Formats: sequence, structure tokens, C-alpha cells
Amino acid sequence: METAANILHSQSQCGESPLWDPAAARLCWVDTENPVLSCFEPSSGNTGSVEGKLLIQAIGRRKKGGWIAVVRDGFAFLDGKNPAKATLLGNPVEGQAHMSMNDGAVGPDGRFYAGSLNAKVLEAADGCLYRVDHDGTIATIETGLVLPNGIAFSPDGATMYVTEMWANLITAFDFDARRGTVSRRRVLVKVPAEEGYPDGLIVDAAGHLWSGHWQGFRVTCYDPEGRKVSHVEVPVPTATCMAFGGPDLRDLYITTAKKGLTPEQLTKYPEAGDLFRVRLDARGRLEPEFLG
Repeated sequence: METAANILHSQSQCGESPLWDPAAARLCWVDTENPVLSCFEPSSGNTGSVEGKLLIQAIGRRKKGGWIAVVRDGFAFLDGKNPAKATLLGNPVEGQAHMSMNDGAVGPDGRFYAGSLNAKVLEAADGCLYRVDHDGTIATIETGLVLPNGIAFSPDGATMYVTEMWANLITAFDFDARRGTVSRRRVLVKVPAEEGYPDGLIVDAAGHLWSGHWQGFRVTCYDPEGRKVSHVEVPVPTATCMAFGGPDLRDLYITTAKKGLTPEQLTKYPEAGDLFRVRLDARGRLEPEFLG
């Protein structure tokens, strides 16, 4: 067991989607409750943020430069030099006032995947998974999910993992990288209620899953069969998501949230919303780039 250390007093309302940018040797992440994209350079300690108009839920690197993003109301391209400049691609939940877009990730096929949730009834199985193709076309690939959140893929690209947050599950699918489709849905991990709700999800170079816990004070590592291997303690209630970074991809960065905490918790845990890091023996891998 390791303990993560606070490295940046970022105070995000809901820090999410940390992503290592290897070209710039920096970590970038978003605040899902504020239209801000932030970056941190570990070598210099420099930080910066850009405020736009969209509530970004998750980002992925784009091979052409800039980012592809899932925003509260759909998908968008963000300009690399000025992420406040956005090109909207479409909104698969348009006209459904109770539905909202959520987390996303680039797949091994260079497409982008994201989920939707019922924002009025979080435990409702109304969530869907969507695929953004290289030409910007949006397609639905799965339905009936309970607040789909973190999305990750096995190193061989054959398995997609999706957090069903309000069901306390990590769900696995067979993934067809040629078609960008999923099949053979099954439960991989059932998270005990006392460990909080599973949130963000990534996979390391060895194929182990790393899951952040909402109101769980931890990040848990599972093997590909769903067995718990270890965990990292986080000194605030909510660890939202993680990213491996640094020159050797052995630094695990952890975003956290203030959102959902009681006034008493906010007083007791003033570091909630900050950025944390822990050095691990495990090695991460670079997230793929969107090829459109």
C-alpha cells in the first residue's frame, strides 16, 4: 500500500480526465464543473489554465494537434494553442433534458468513446456508450448502463472496461477494434459499498486496472481477472481519476474533487480538489491519439 502526496493546490470542484502529454512533458486535466482546462509541468513546477465556454468532461489527444473532448452537451474538438476555441461535433443526448454526457477515452483504434448518464436519477440504467469515428460521425454502441464513467482498454486492445459508477461495478466487454463495437458484456469487479463508488479508470502496461473511488479515499489496482492487487491511499474522500506520467511513466497522478462533500468534510479535508501523485513500481502506458 502506498499513500499519494499533494503536489498542487489546484482546488478543482471536480478534477477529471488527467492525461499525460509526452511532447510537452506535462499533465493536463479538466474541471467538469467549470469550463477550465489546466496543465502542470513537473520539471519546472509551472502551471496554467485556459477558460472557455464548454463544460469539458474528458479529453483525448488528437494526432492532428489539440484535443478531442466530451463536453456536457456532446463532443468537440479543442484547439491545441487555445483550447477555448472549440468545434462542436454533435450531441447524442440533444433533446433529452434528463441526460448528460460523461467520461470518455480514445480507444486503441484511434476512435473516441464516451458515455451518457441520467442526471436526474443516477441509479437509472439509461446510460449509453458512444463512438466518435475518424470523420466525426457519432454512433451508439451500447445501452442500458448505470452511470457509465471511466473507460479504458486492455493493452492488446481486445477488452473495453467501463465503470458503472452507481451500480458499484466495473464492467468488461469484448472489443472489436476494426468495427469499434463491443460484445459479451460481463461484470469484472463488484466494488464493496464501504469503499465508495468506482470512478475514473485506466490500465497500465501490464494490463492491471487502476480505479479511483468517489468517497472512498483510495485508488485500487485490480488484475485483468478483477482480483484486487493493491491500493493507494488518498488523503481526501474522492479520487476521481488517474494518469501515469513522467519520463518513465511510473508517476501516478490523481485528480480529486470537492463536489459532493458536506460542509463538514470540506472543513476536515481542505486539500479536496487538489492534484496528488505517488511513485509506483508499476509502469503506465501512453493513451492513444484520436486519428481524425
